Amino acid sequence: MKRTLIALAFLGCLASSTAPAQEPKPAPAPSSRWEDSGLAPAEAREWKSYDFKPDMAVRWKEAGFPPLLARTWSDKGFDPEEAKEWRESVKQTRTLMPQIDQSDASQWKREGFSPRDRLAWWAAGFAFEDAVLLARSGMSAEQAAWHG
Repeated sequence: MKRTLIALAFLGCLASSTAPAQEPKPAPAPSSRWEDSGLAPAEAREWKSYDFKPDMAVRWKEAGFPPLLARTWSDKGFDPEEAKEWRESVKQTRTLMPQIDQSDASQWKREGFSPRDRLAWWAAGFAFEDAVLLARSGMSAEQAAWHG
């Protein structure tokens, strides 16, 4: 009897280990209905008043933006994740450059800079206008810091 139970347990382990792996469930499709967005009705109305669709409102909210700021960033051509990355890049610097350099992230983006590039230029002591001129001349932020 004991051998039979051990054999059955062994066979059970073999059967479970050879079973095909289950595929992960796909992420839920973005909602096109405000009722399915997970937002409270008043909050949904506010996002809707800024001309957001439910799925985009949820993405912007998850990125940490209130409706007005989300609309501002969105109108400048940023998606939620990209806007969050740019916003975080300013928080990461301990220099005075964010206060001195009043340029907009969309200006940096338009010139081909990433948030990391902007931080490098700020760390080197250059505001937007100077960074653009020096980058166009072929200098990196590090080179400009030494020779700019």
